[in-house]
Amino acid sequence: MPFASVYLSWMRADLSGKLLIALASDEETRYMFEQIKGEMVADCVLSAEPSGTGAIAFSSKGYLQFTVEVATRGAISGYPNASLSDIRIAMHIIRDLDLLETINVDLPPSIATRLADTKYRGWLDDIYGEGAAGLIPVVSINVGTIQGGSSANSHSVFSEASKIVARYPEAHIRLEGADAADISDSEHEMTPIFQHVVTDLGWPKPQMAPDTAISDLRYWRYRGIPTFWYGPDGEHVSAANESVKIEELLHLVRTYVVASAEYLKKS
Repeated sequence: MPFASVYLSWMRADLSGKLLIALASDEETRYMFEQIKGEMVADCVLSAEPSGTGAIAFSSKGYLQFTVEVATRGAISGYPNASLSDIRIAMHIIRDLDLLETINVDLPPSIATRLADTKYRGWLDDIYGEGAAGLIPVVSINVGTIQGGSSANSHSVFSEASKIVARYPEAHIRLEGADAADISDSEHEMTPIFQHVVTDLGWPKPQMAPDTAISDLRYWRYRGIPTFWYGPDGEHVSAANESVKIEELLHLVRTYVVASAEYLKKS
């Protein structure tokens, strides 16, 4: 993004509008939207989040985070008759929470239509890994942290989770945070610009794709601002030796420069 902005500044006389860069634009908080709200406006926002160069992401799933705490009297492990095991109860709750994956999710037409196409589902699995297409329309459950001894509509999901936890009187549930799913118009004027720029650069035409991961674009989308991400292969994201291929990095710089110039060119 910084490289692309430098190159675009050299041709500013041929461009109209204003170009801003927001580094890590409120991915974890709404700080910038609260402190410099007047600067957080745009006709279109682009991000280099990892999508794979064959995809342009136009939506992402929301998230719901909650903590379940289990409290029992406790006892020496050799005397399980004296007290229920809080860890064992927690294990049962974790098992039961898998039921949340059966909640029906209403998909926007732009996503539902794509997922109804078996060829498209196969392409999505190729881009994001086997089974990725099946994750788009369902609630995904992940237990992040377990500590013990001496971790659809978010409201409806939390309601169902609360009912499950309520089966165990030793446990209680606490909401930690939630954000709704977000989506932009997959037919926005920027998408064909990006697609033809990528193909003109000799790379395969990227398709529009919903993504399962939350991103730092959600607060823009909540405000009705069209946002899209097009980035490198995300196969090793959050894994050991996370890296980006140099040829992908250079391709992204070229793509963002040419696509932005095309979008901002004077008529």
